[in-house]
Amino acid sequence: FFFQAEDGIRDTSVTGVQTCALPISLLRRYVWHATPQSVLNFVSQYVLSFGLARFGLTVVGHFAFAQRLASTAQSSLGETLRQFNAMRYRQQDPGALRRAAALDTLKLLPVAGALFGLFMLARQLPILAPLLGEQARYLPAVLLWYCSMLLNIPANVAATVLGLQRQILSFEVFTLVVRSAVAATGPWLGADLLVTAFCLISAGINVAFTLYLLRLLGRAAPAALPAGPVVTEAL
Repeated sequence: FFFQAEDGIRDTSVTGVQTCALPISLLRRYVWHATPQSVLNFVSQYVLSFGLARFGLTVVGHFAFAQRLASTAQSSLGETLRQFNAMRYRQQDPGALRRAAALDTLKLLPVAGALFGLFMLARQLPILAPLLGEQARYLPAVLLWYCSMLLNIPANVAATVLGLQRQILSFEVFTLVVRSAVAATGPWLGADLLVTAFCLISAGINVAFTLYLLRLLGRAAPAALPAGPVVTEAL
């Protein structure tokens, strides 16, 4: 069963002939897994704040400040990338999604590096250095973590297009468990080392997540969607 073309998700520049109908099975899979996936992702990103609470509100505030700066830049750029890639990937042959996602990931490497470098450069500017001050003590580590999030956007979007929400949800559970375990080591590591370890491990998880999704795309692409576009109405 399929939705008609006019009920699908498509860009205004795409005609009904170019639009593939959306299988109901993929829609159901997305609905059932997207909400818990978002909740787990949110909790795992902020679980460290609970671990830092034992060190006082000042430490929590410094970490929250760095996280806010990094997330603002990452989310603004990331949302644009998600929408752009989703539009492109829905129009591509499923068998070519792995290659497209891998190439887009490689293209994002210099973007993530440039974003990190710009923040570090801005931090040293005379006009900003006094404003940031001690509050930006955790910014390098947090920024490295959030820049690594950009790298898994293409593979994540491609996996969503192919209906791999269950696998994404499973990895979110794994991520939450690992980050919670790291956050629980605060009494032994201390605040500064805890933040650094948490951010480095989170960046490593993002890289591993990207490689994991790319591997899944190679296996799932041939069978995830119908062999050809199903058009129910030409506009």
